[in-house]
Amino acid sequence: ASTRYTTFCANADVTNKIASQPALRYIKRSITSLQKLDFYASQNSYNEVLLGLRSPTLNELRKNALILIRGGDDGPERDNLVNSFADFVKELENLNTLASGGFRKTIKNAILLPALDECVAKLTIFSEVAERGAEIPLQNDEANYNPNAWMEKGLSSMEKGLSK
Repeated sequence: ASTRYTTFCANADVTNKIASQPALRYIKRSITSLQKLDFYASQNSYNEVLLGLRSPTLNELRKNALILIRGGDDGPERDNLVNSFADFVKELENLNTLASGGFRKTIKNAILLPALDECVAKLTIFSEVAERGAEIPLQNDEANYNPNAWMEKGLSSMEKGLSK
């Protein structure tokens, strides 16, 4: 009996698929960390926003996002994952540019709060798309899944060898 797969059966790298849940938790923590910069952004405290963007909570954001993208590499949300992460990176770079320019006084009157809000919104969208992508199982057709199939196959070939 062959195993049937549905159209949403993911062939993504198993390691990344398994690592998707911890990576998703990290992304959600990063959203909270960005939201905590709200006070500093509203005060246009450039140095504090720059320090916050380089905090340990945000350090591995790109790595965890790539785990989620690779984990959903062949799922229906692949393009949405890639596009929503690209949108977030663009907003994060914009926020970083504004904060750096304001700190160095190369950008006069840089207003950080709208840029931070947009950054949080884009990361939230990425998180929602990633959550949908992480829900797609490695094997979606559970009706035909037999965890002992390898054993039964192995035993039947052994039985054939013994009967000779």
